[in-house]
Amino acid sequence: GPTTGGTELVTNGTFDTDSDWTLPSGGTVTIAGGVLDYSSAAQFLRTRQSLASKLVVGRRYRASFDVASFTSGLVAMRYFEDGSLVTASANRGSVGTATFDFTCTTLTGAEIDFRSQASGTNTFQIDNASVRELYPFEQYRPDQGTMVCEFERHDNTAFDYIWDIGFGTNNQNSFALLHLDATRVYHSVLNANVQQITYSPTTVEPGDTAINAFAYQTNNVNSSFSRNGSFTHSFNDTSYSIPPADKMSIGSRQTGTAQHNGYIKRLTYYPYRLNDAVCDSKVSS
Repeated sequence: GPTTGGTELVTNGTFDTDSDWTLPSGGTVTIAGGVLDYSSAAQFLRTRQSLASKLVVGRRYRASFDVASFTSGLVAMRYFEDGSLVTASANRGSVGTATFDFTCTTLTGAEIDFRSQASGTNTFQIDNASVRELYPFEQYRPDQGTMVCEFERHDNTAFDYIWDIGFGTNNQNSFALLHLDATRVYHSVLNANVQQITYSPTTVEPGDTAINAFAYQTNNVNSSFSRNGSFTHSFNDTSYSIPPADKMSIGSRQTGTAQHNGYIKRLTYYPYRLNDAVCDSKVSS
């Protein structure tokens, strides 16, 4: 589990005092009144804080901040190691919250910053800067993973979703396990509304109990199935593009529609791709 739990790792992330941050030279950037104030800032001005004494190599973290007020420009929160940008939030040009996750790979030069992103004048206020270690159940990885699901089917309704992971609300970026028709289940994998894999559906009829292990990463997918206690088959695909994801739905689509009519006995997520033999063993045990 986490070494730091949910402990806040940013010092003075609420900007209550004019300390703990390295402010940029040039422009009008101050800490006052409980906010980081870019009241008249040019492009590429950085406000920085070191995290080198607070992170643990190999651990994953979630960074977030609030844009408390906004007039013009863009702002992003970024994470650096050894002088190089590792990852960053999306640019924000309005009031609201932005988050992103990162893995610490070295303590050398580990730091976060806020940077004015747009050309011209940037005017906004930042509050509630935060970095905390993720708990294991929060550690979704966009690049790879494995879902193991044991379920029972109760009727022959088509397009009933057992689980669905995706982005947005239109189901155009998602991968899911669902009933295709009265007798079969399959994986639907869409990226920008383009079907990514051709999957020969597996027979799972009403009253059947099945276990599926779906392991994925770019161009490396495996899906292992058992039905009523007997191993059926494994399916592999080597031309698979992983869609972005920000939510998971259990027993329906992301939109809450197409509900699964049956039981879900077990659902296990691994933040890495299990190898094919392990997937086979997960559905056979």
